[in-house]
Amino acid sequence: MIIDDIIILIIIVLLVLVSFPLVRANESLNIIFNIVYLVLPLLYFARFESSASMATPGKMALGIVVTDAQGNRLTFMHALGRNAGKIVSNLTLFIGYIMAGFTQRKQALHDMIASCLVIKKEADLEQGLPPKTSSLPVWVVILVIIVLAPFFIGLVAAVALPQYVKAVEKSRAAEALSMMGSIAGSQERHRLTRGVYARGWSSLDIEFNGIVNANDIQTDNFLYKLGANSIVAERSGRFNWVLTKCYATGIICCYGGYDNPNAFCRNLGLDVVKSPQECCR
Repeated sequence: MIIDDIIILIIIVLLVLVSFPLVRANESLNIIFNIVYLVLPLLYFARFESSASMATPGKMALGIVVTDAQGNRLTFMHALGRNAGKIVSNLTLFIGYIMAGFTQRKQALHDMIASCLVIKKEADLEQGLPPKTSSLPVWVVILVIIVLAPFFIGLVAAVALPQYVKAVEKSRAAEALSMMGSIAGSQERHRLTRGVYARGWSSLDIEFNGIVNANDIQTDNFLYKLGANSIVAERSGRFNWVLTKCYATGIICCYGGYDNPNAFCRNLGLDVVKSPQECCR
């Protein structure tokens, strides 16, 4: 898989380089090229596994081939069906692949669906194919997996999604703290040269990425507000949390949050306040 994936990646990169000027000139082609990128791996495996070598470059390197249940070469459509069946193996959280280590004929789920074998090219063809034993019909296995897959996927999502959201928000907080640190530093330089903090963005000696208004800057993730003695970063949307950095003391406070405000702010290691105004008193 590593060998084959590297080859596919090289092909896709070359296609991207060739197609990029065309897509820029005609964005309607973008959908077509996206479909090509999705279908390319499927065609790659089907073409090689139905060829005279009966194997992809990765399988050739290991001396294994793909055959039908009797050890014969696959047709292109048979190989295409086998690789399309990998969708079912993927939906099982890859249990469909692990099955190859436990089934009598070393078949993964997609091999069972397509009645295919992956065998050692020389040894298995000379010594005879693994015997076919009685087992549960494939449709029964597929039905059980279809019934259980949503449960397992939902279970993984329930555990992983909240952690992912928290990790993203922590990353966003780091982004805001970096921006606020730059603004606070610029304010200190302004105070040292002119005796007062700047009241407008144009007086600061740094550049900003976002929509600059009189007293605030709107970026993709935050609304930054320039105050008399602090800079405030408001996280918009359903998350609804606010960071405040005081110019004089460098204190950073946190307020709000999408689930538990205190837990979120303390997870960042910041002081918790009831409002941004309370931070710099």
